[in-house]
Amino acid sequence: MPFSLKSSGGRALGTAMAFAVAWLFVASNLSQSSGEELFWLTLLYTLCCLPTVLFTAGHRFSIPLMPMWGLGYFSMFGMPLLNKNHPTADFTVFTAPEVIGALSLTVLGAFLLLLVLYTPLGSWAEAFVPNWKLPWNPQRAPRIGLILTLVGIYFYSYRVSSSVASALQQLFFIASQLATIGTLTLFLLQLRGQLSTKLKVFLWGFSLPAQLLLGLGTGAVWEVVRSFSPLLFCYSAERRRIPWKGMLVFAILLIPLLGVKSEYRSYAWDSEDSGVIRITESPFQRGMAFIELTLLRLKEGGVETYTVAAETSQARINHLELLIVLQQMTPSAVPYWKGETYSTLLWALAPRILFPNKPTKTLGNEFGHRYDILSPEDESTSVNLPHQVLEMFINFGAVGVAFGMALLGGFYRLILAFLSHPEAGERATIIGCALLANLLGLDSDFSLVFGGVIYYVLLMLIFTRYLHLEKAPEPA
Repeated sequence: MPFSLKSSGGRALGTAMAFAVAWLFVASNLSQSSGEELFWLTLLYTLCCLPTVLFTAGHRFSIPLMPMWGLGYFSMFGMPLLNKNHPTADFTVFTAPEVIGALSLTVLGAFLLLLVLYTPLGSWAEAFVPNWKLPWNPQRAPRIGLILTLVGIYFYSYRVSSSVASALQQLFFIASQLATIGTLTLFLLQLRGQLSTKLKVFLWGFSLPAQLLLGLGTGAVWEVVRSFSPLLFCYSAERRRIPWKGMLVFAILLIPLLGVKSEYRSYAWDSEDSGVIRITESPFQRGMAFIELTLLRLKEGGVETYTVAAETSQARINHLELLIVLQQMTPSAVPYWKGETYSTLLWALAPRILFPNKPTKTLGNEFGHRYDILSPEDESTSVNLPHQVLEMFINFGAVGVAFGMALLGGFYRLILAFLSHPEAGERATIIGCALLANLLGLDSDFSLVFGGVIYYVLLMLIFTRYLHLEKAPEPA
């Protein structure tokens, strides 16, 4: 077959060239960075771009978890240095060796994760891949998808609008995820041209808008990302390409929401009188109030409001500065945690309804106090502890980062190998796309992100069993 830009090899080459040209343009404007900083930053950028190049080249891992991981990882650790002299950055208080030390540690972590994920060194992980075959019944799928969506939206709205007992919160959360499972079922049917016009109207006119409003009503924009990113995974797995234009539009729409998030929370959570928006007990109305506030601030400030929102979002994901602070204080002022942050992982599979005395997770508050991020009297605020590099470092130092990121690469490989198995079937794709959206929480601790994976998958297998394709009768 002749080589062309439409072939997988041509697309991969074109993607790699686009990344290279973009970096040459960016690097030419990094006059404030030293040669050594630029060297490590270039290595990090290359490693984070590699999964996307491999995906476009037709790598067998057909769900684009790793391209999204690369985007998120570079945003956390590389992007801050691209704006080193911006007022929101604070690199002037750090010495050059401190910046290089943190940056090189993130490069080491990324390299080892990708090494285990993509080379024979990680083949051991695939020994744990279950040989499940989970095809669906295309005749049942529309009806079951509709039912799961409606049930999930009901539990979602109840969870965000009512006071759910702590023993039931975990079950209500998983039940609300049925909305995502049902939506993915209908979306996959549409991608295959098997969805009726009525269900298309239901999907785009009710299901997705309802989940958008419910997510925004919580004041947590991540809820929106978690609801919509599974559609990206599903599309990419089915079409074998990443919808970059759609992702760009989604990001552009998301940024102003992040900019007014804190103001909205002060009205919705702290019962402050806004005077500009009305907030009721309805979870759908609260989502509309979030959108109304965003449009109002954009109208008032225009481009400036949007720019401030983008800068606020960028400052929030600047984990390189936090890593430098942790390296300064650990273990000189704060001893290594020696695995303490992973202790709640032991309880992750235990439903609170069966274990009412299950320990309450307070890691975010404890982390903030140990490193003087929170004031001593603040017992309610939770500070995110990113599980990649930062959590590994405060527990076991640089050695912990090396082993931890290598093990994480094996875990990613196990999941992706299972989901990309040619006989895994539609149910595996649907459940996997919903699960991977949760795994992209790079700024949360390991137990929070990975603790309920097995529990989640088992329950979703039960909830989707009516999608399963029945065996054809044996011939007489």
